[in-house]
Amino acid sequence: MNIDDFGKLLSALHQGMYEREQVVALSLLTAVAGESLFLLGPPGVAKSMVARRLRKAFRNASSFEYLMSRFSTPDEVFGPVSISKLKNEDRYERLTDGYLPSANVVFLDEIWKAGPAIQNTLLTVLNEKVFRNGSQEIRIPMQALLAASNELPAEGEGLEALWDRFLVRALVTGICRDDLFDRMITETIETEVEVPEPLKLDENLLNNWRQSIQNVTVGETILSFIHHVRKALIEHNTQCINGRSGREIYVSDRRWKKVVNLMRTSAFLHGRSHVSYADACLLLNCLWNHPADKDVLAEMMKNALVTTLEEDVRVTLIHMRISSLRDVQLVRSTPRCVFNASYKKVQSFYYQLVTSYSKQRILIYISEFETLRADEPQPFILTSDKRNKGVQILRKYQKSKHPGIFPKDILYVRLAEDGVWVSDHHYPIVKEEGAQNEVLQQCGAQSIDNNDRVLLQSLEQEVCESRKKYNDLREQVLGQSANHFFLNTVEQTLLQHAFQNVAHTLGQVEHEIYELTHFYSRHE
Repeated sequence: MNIDDFGKLLSALHQGMYEREQVVALSLLTAVAGESLFLLGPPGVAKSMVARRLRKAFRNASSFEYLMSRFSTPDEVFGPVSISKLKNEDRYERLTDGYLPSANVVFLDEIWKAGPAIQNTLLTVLNEKVFRNGSQEIRIPMQALLAASNELPAEGEGLEALWDRFLVRALVTGICRDDLFDRMITETIETEVEVPEPLKLDENLLNNWRQSIQNVTVGETILSFIHHVRKALIEHNTQCINGRSGREIYVSDRRWKKVVNLMRTSAFLHGRSHVSYADACLLLNCLWNHPADKDVLAEMMKNALVTTLEEDVRVTLIHMRISSLRDVQLVRSTPRCVFNASYKKVQSFYYQLVTSYSKQRILIYISEFETLRADEPQPFILTSDKRNKGVQILRKYQKSKHPGIFPKDILYVRLAEDGVWVSDHHYPIVKEEGAQNEVLQQCGAQSIDNNDRVLLQSLEQEVCESRKKYNDLREQVLGQSANHFFLNTVEQTLLQHAFQNVAHTLGQVEHEIYELTHFYSRHE
């Protein structure tokens, strides 16, 4: 099958799956990615039907279904012990034909009722696709494993490791739309869906796809989005520990790695060579441990999307530069004592600290430096420059703008004669060539200089470019979202709201540029 025909395969599988289309799509996505899917929902909502429908996607596929109970034994899941081999060859082996180790598609209902012996074997099966049969390990042909239950795993019973193996988790409920409900209850003939043979998947095709999936790139913007979500999770969990909010949401490093592979798989199945923001929204189906977590995660993801998009279209940087320009005018119009230093400007907005490591570059905004006092330390933090690797920026700390910062990461900065003191460590500022030693003097109100006008013109041009990039990005991403195989209206709305928030911020920046332009024109 050609990758361009993937949509046709999904359309065939969706027939008659009222309001289960995303669950079916996610089951196929996890299968291609080599992962597993957990379905949470009450009895009678077609959880087992999803597994049976998935089997139709594979050529000559065998399946295994089993309803777990407290009395289930490994023999019933992995096959009975061969009496003849035990008797004649003194070998303990199972007869696996017709059982889980021989199946391509596996569905385990009420999985949390399984005993420890079954659970421990499933850990290896899920993680490595390997089954230990007697003295030998055999690689099993399983392409997809779906598990279901009407409850979450009980806490304190050692089920955490097995629960973590299910990368994608989906809620399955009753049909909501009346017209679809009426169609479902009035259908008198249940027809088996037949997927055309050319559209079906086989092991060779999946192996080739999985090789190609590794070549899908994960750009800096997607990594930045993941970083913002992780920071939000850390802050949320810290508040939980301190008793200020609900339950913790733990996400293992292994899970993050698998999530990125799922994003790559999604991008590949859409014919893209790189992960997009739309693919990144699959996080919402992978990180929750309890249904109530989904609302918390949705808010985290929206905020992370807004922050990342603002960085992507350079709104954040422009806003900081506008604030810097405003601060410069405020400093110039306010009499105060300063050190008369001939410091070297970097990119018009920064000074550079002299450090003992030649490869390390630490910058500080000129406007923030000029507010420092020698007798009053101010809180700062170190942030990475997204545009320049290896460059860090010493920025004023504001709790509202820098959530998730631990107290140990806050630095206290005060003015020195030739630079700054950072938490009692002295750092000179790089000077212009031939600059003399600084002399303390009284500085009064100054007029607007021509360099500021040039900077304002530059910022006006950057805002125009940001607006264009925003419009292009919005059209591209929302177009991808609307035609995405694996997203539902919740994730699509998440992206729409994020773009609306960025548009609002961009509008504010444009208004600030207008105000500055008007201010400068009055002082011509």
